[in-house]
This record gives sequence, C-alpha cells and structure tokens, in this order.
Amino acid sequence: MATQLEGVGASITFGTSGFTANLVDLVLPEQSREALDTTHLGTTTAKTYKPVKLKDVGEISVTWQHDPTATKLIGAVAETITISYPLETGQTTPEKLAFTGFVIGEGGEEFKVGTMLLTKMKIKVSGNITRTAAT
Repeated sequence: MATQLEGVGASITFGTSGFTANLVDLVLPEQSREALDTTHLGTTTAKTYKPVKLKDVGEISVTWQHDPTATKLIGAVAETITISYPLETGQTTPEKLAFTGFVIGEGGEEFKVGTMLLTKMKIKVSGNITRTAAT
C-alpha cells in the first residue's frame, strides 16, 4: 500500500529575504506546455498542432497566518525558494523542491468574525524545479 502523506510539517524557505511564516496552505504548481498551431491552407479535416519545446512550470499559492510585521515580497527580486515535504517515518531528511521564483501577488486578507486572519501569496516559478529525494 502506498504511503498516505499528510501536509502537516511542510515548509517554504526564501533564500535571500529569509521570509518565514506559519503556513496554512501550500499549493504546488501545475506545469503546462503550449501547443503550436501547424494548421495550413491545405489542411482539410481538423486543425493540427505540435508541442512547443519549453514548458511553463507554473505558480505556487501560499496562505499563512497574517503577520503585519512580515516582510513584503511583492517588489522583491527573484530568489531561491525551497519547499520541504513533511518528514515521513524512517526519514532523516524530507523530499525537497528548489527553484528560482518571485512574488507576483500578495495580500487578500479577509476580515471575518470568528475566523483567523490569513494572508495569501502567489509565486511565479522561473526556470525548472530541482527535486531532492528524501533520505
């Protein structure tokens, strides 16, 4: 039976700014690749396509417990960001993802009675993601 992972223990580390927060939600990117339209005037039954060579690695969404003193990253330069998976039983180091990224969206706090104030952030991944296996 496959291991059933729980998100508790996951973390995100910003290499230059040192930003840290109490994470509530972390959504990894959905990678995509565009299709190049190769249809021409001699095509007779349906449009034709071929895959482009480069993929878009996507965006990461993060939500954390609001901290008014936290560093604002919306205007910061790209930096190395590392995401650590939760440590599983028997591991000494967790699986990690490392990439260059920068913040493209920050804020979105909602003030509601009986609800913890949260802040949201969107991070654009620039380049490829390097995966380091757990040990």
